[in-house]
Amino acid sequence: MEMLKESLAVINFCGEHEQWNVCGDVEPTCDDPFPVYVDGCGQSACQCVIGYVRKGRECVKLADCSKPSCTRHCEPGKKCTLQWHLWGWSQHCISRRRRGIRPFKGYFGSSKPTMASETVKLASSDGKEFEVQKKDFQKANLLKTMMADLGFDEDALPEEAIPMPSVNADALETIVDWLRMHEEEEPRSEEDRQIHRFNRNVSKEDTELLDKQFPRSRLAAVINASYYLEMPDLIDTLVKYTANNLEGKTAEEMSQWLEIPLKKDERN
Repeated sequence: MEMLKESLAVINFCGEHEQWNVCGDVEPTCDDPFPVYVDGCGQSACQCVIGYVRKGRECVKLADCSKPSCTRHCEPGKKCTLQWHLWGWSQHCISRRRRGIRPFKGYFGSSKPTMASETVKLASSDGKEFEVQKKDFQKANLLKTMMADLGFDEDALPEEAIPMPSVNADALETIVDWLRMHEEEEPRSEEDRQIHRFNRNVSKEDTELLDKQFPRSRLAAVINASYYLEMPDLIDTLVKYTANNLEGKTAEEMSQWLEIPLKKDERN
């Protein structure tokens, strides 16, 4: 129990945009944002959440590491402006008389949206596509932000799949399954989550879904993806599910459940 409390304390006291990674890996940095990952489990540590890179002692968006010049030639009355998306910088021509960015042709092959579409396709890092409903944006804040950044609204959604370069197919499928299970529920407010933060009840349906994430690396991928997509309700469920499974276990039993070998000084 004490080890569980210490572990949760470490998670809570990681820095901004950091999370406790029980199986540490090579961390992306401003100088090397796409490192070559190695097999095996490294030392546990606070590391940057997906979508952020290490800059000294801080975790920042790759966009904050350096900013290129805007070189696109624009017609009279418009100016070149840079826009950051998860997959890199883009250059846009916008009117000097109004703010905002019109849909850009480069990402989806065509700036023409699907009128009155109810779904959007997401493409996993390994090339598989999944559909989400536009009401799911309320539970995945990143999707809502991306649509606004690209100039789309709820009545005009993109036809082509949006790339999710940091989410593999297994994790994305689990997240879509979770969204469908909770599609009739409204997203919870931060105040509601704080009020019920000590209530560790996890529904039978959620438990069954998460129990299927085996080996444990699959569960870790879902956790990372939920942070990447900014899904606070799912994150809350994942934290409680993990805490429920670790509570009352010995160090060896925790190690077995997490599938992480104990160091010699951690035994007993």
